[in-house]
Amino acid sequence: MNNDPNTAAQVLFAPGQEPEAIRQRIQRLKEKLDSAYPDKVVTRLHNDHKKWGEAVTQLYRRLGYPDGKAFLTAYGYTVRDGKGGRPAGNHMDVINELKKRYAGGPNCCTMDELKAANPDLAPKFKNLSNQASKLFGMTLAKYLQQQGVLATSAQKREMQARQAMKQALEAAPGELEKLQKECHVI
Repeated sequence: MNNDPNTAAQVLFAPGQEPEAIRQRIQRLKEKLDSAYPDKVVTRLHNDHKKWGEAVTQLYRRLGYPDGKAFLTAYGYTVRDGKGGRPAGNHMDVINELKKRYAGGPNCCTMDELKAANPDLAPKFKNLSNQASKLFGMTLAKYLQQQGVLATSAQKREMQARQAMKQALEAAPGELEKLQKECHVI
């Protein structure tokens, strides 16, 4: 609940105490917000998602919050103004975590694959990617390739060749045994 004494008296319903129709509307809005802001840090809502911003405005007014920021904060979001972007965090923590996860070698060929394979770290990739040139003197993808987290071009070709061979062998059962017999005969 909102602990600000100036707004607490104005709020008609605390989170979870609203009427069912409003609770359902808030739940739908939260699902949308969570898809766009998985780290629960909301920036530029009215610019990037006009209809969602309008929904926030309607809901905070209906529930008695002084503004959208107070409403979103009460429901577990952090609201930042559009200046300065997302918090930087510790970039090397992300890199070190990726190095631990891929200590046995890379199995992702693209940044999109890496994001999909690491959804808990994916929200931090954008900021890290933007800062990579300054931090590492190269793109994030190039740096991750050097660190053994992301596959290089040669590794990509090798992985694709292995995948193609595996698919060919799976598509033609018995061919592997046939090849093995031929190799032993020769």
